[in-house]
Amino acid sequence: MARAGDASAQVALADMYALGEGFEADQAEAFRWYRTAAESGYAPAQSRLGYAYDMGEGVEVDHAAAVVWYRRAAEQGYAEAQHNLAFALASGTGVARDAQEAVIWYRRAAEQGLADSQCDLGSAYARGEGVGTDYAEALRWYKLAADQEFAPAQFQIGYAYDMGEGVEVDHAAAVVWYRRAAEQGYAEAQHNLAFALASGTGVARDAQEAVIWYRRAAEQGVVESKFSLGITLFQEVGSSVDRDEAVRWLRAAAEEGFIDAQLALATAFEIGRGVSADPIEAARWLLRAAETGHPVGQYRYGMACYEGAGTPKDDMLAVEWCRLAADQRMPEARHFLCFAYHSGTGVELDAAEGVRWYRLAAEQGLAGSQAAVAYAYLDGIGVEPDATESARWFRKAAEQGDSASQSRLASFYETGHGVPKDPVLAAAWAAIAAVWGDADAYLYREELFRKLTAEQYEAAIETARILDPSFDPNGM
Repeated sequence: MARAGDASAQVALADMYALGEGFEADQAEAFRWYRTAAESGYAPAQSRLGYAYDMGEGVEVDHAAAVVWYRRAAEQGYAEAQHNLAFALASGTGVARDAQEAVIWYRRAAEQGLADSQCDLGSAYARGEGVGTDYAEALRWYKLAADQEFAPAQFQIGYAYDMGEGVEVDHAAAVVWYRRAAEQGYAEAQHNLAFALASGTGVARDAQEAVIWYRRAAEQGVVESKFSLGITLFQEVGSSVDRDEAVRWLRAAAEEGFIDAQLALATAFEIGRGVSADPIEAARWLLRAAETGHPVGQYRYGMACYEGAGTPKDDMLAVEWCRLAADQRMPEARHFLCFAYHSGTGVELDAAEGVRWYRLAAEQGLAGSQAAVAYAYLDGIGVEPDATESARWFRKAAEQGDSASQSRLASFYETGHGVPKDPVLAAAWAAIAAVWGDADAYLYREELFRKLTAEQYEAAIETARILDPSFDPNGM
């Protein structure tokens, strides 16, 4: 019948050649029969011919030719071709990208019940691509596809419940949908289900089951799951076998360039967790992370250079790497640059430049840098002495629990240095400093409280409670 010109028989014959059913697989012969049927105007053949051009099956890859044949079949109402044409338009594959026309074709296929198109149309509404953002409409299309047990749509519904997109946030409902997709082998759903189980989000925490789902997703190549599996095995189990597996998965993720895995592996080699301590290997992974431009990798490798940990000590190189991290607003790296300029480590002494970096880190809330800026204004290092500015920065550091700054602030209130003299605030800050562990503050606190009236004593205790809600006067 195929040789007699029956297009459906020609497609059936082409399918047999393509799949190797009844004949030895022969993609070129399959392509020849698809083309013969397609040229007669038979839509299923036109769609398959487009796919052959897309995949390079029996012919050189030619995405533009694929679009031509998809369009011919799509215009005859063939749903699969409508979907593939929509995908080409959405991604700009073989044709100029046109998100609005893509939505038109996704909708036509979706209205015929094609689950792939229903899901992709939902995604278009969720992302606002080719159509206005409408999470409720996205969810409607996802549910139509999910009712056909289409795993990607079930995953998207789970994500919508997790994020509150088109529905109220409902982590328990998210878990139900993730599980439905995960049980069909959908890797992203397996990863999210594992995360929910590991963190106890929407479901009772179950690290052992989390490991099962992380492993299934990892075995499908999800790099985030490889990392999470490694971390979960480290945290939840203790046998040497489990530790070995944890390291294997972390290494697999790290080798794929997953930066969190590279940093975690570096830490494992630094402290000898799950592996023999190896500072050289630790430094190698820190360098890998640093070379990607990640600020934590840059800072940590810079510190390895400064300390000579696993790599030759090189203060200038340490400054170079920390500067790269500092330029990305990493406060710890900025703090190190302050130290470098104040001490002449890897750079020429430059107190003013040191204070500039301290201030940048301090403004990001790093307590050590806030205290350093306060001392700079106190002693006039790199800036003009300014008691008021010094007190302001000591207060910022004190409020973050820096006990030395708390003690210094207490002395400022006692003497009126940069702040109005206030014996109650002086005693309150000294009491807090003593609780936070400043050794000198114990005696200083006793000295200040002895000078208070009974009324001031009670006020100082209450003020300390207000300044630090964790303050316990019973410890005095």
